[in-house]
Amino acid sequence: MKNKTKKIYIVYGETGEYSDRSDWNVKAFFERKKALVLLNECSEDAKKWEIKRESEYTSPPKDWSKHDPDMKMDYTGTDYFIAEVDLEDKI
Repeated sequence: MKNKTKKIYIVYGETGEYSDRSDWNVKAFFERKKALVLLNECSEDAKKWEIKRESEYTSPPKDWSKHDPDMKMDYTGTDYFIAEVDLEDKI
């Protein structure tokens, strides 16, 4: 059997720092371009919530973001990143 690898691109969010730091996966794609589109959409949602929230400690309600239903926000704001990972399939 031969191993075949593909790249996948995982969009993930992050908020907080030190022991209060939290990160979570949003979605994975085979195409980097699609991951970038989602990253930008999630970042826009985070900016909108940061402006709207009453306090820097107010997280959005569940499902507030249609792009990231698990979005969280701490006093540090929320940032999104892409992790490039090898996906291995056995052939």
